[in-house]
Amino acid sequence: MSVKWIATFHPQAWIGDQAVEVDPEGETKWDVTGKLESMSEKDRQEALVPESYEADALRYSENAPAWATNWYGPFYIEVEERS
Repeated sequence: MSVKWIATFHPQAWIGDQAVEVDPEGETKWDVTGKLESMSEKDRQEALVPESYEADALRYSENAPAWATNWYGPFYIEVEERS
C-alpha cells in the first residue's frame, strides 16, 4: 500500500495583532506526495511541522490551488499522511 501526503492550506487574516483563520477562496487540499518524496529526509520531516518554512513552501508545489499560491495574508499548511 503506497503512502499519499495531502497538504491543507489554512488562510488567515490579521485582526488586531492576531492571525485569525478566514474562509478559503477555493479548494484547500492537494496532493504533495511527489514533492515530499523528492525532499531530503530532514526537509521532509520539517515539512510535516505546521508553520515551518518547508511546510509553507508547499504552497508553491505543482498541485497547489492558484488562490493559495497567491495568498497575501498570513497562513499555515498542515500535511497529513493517507494510505
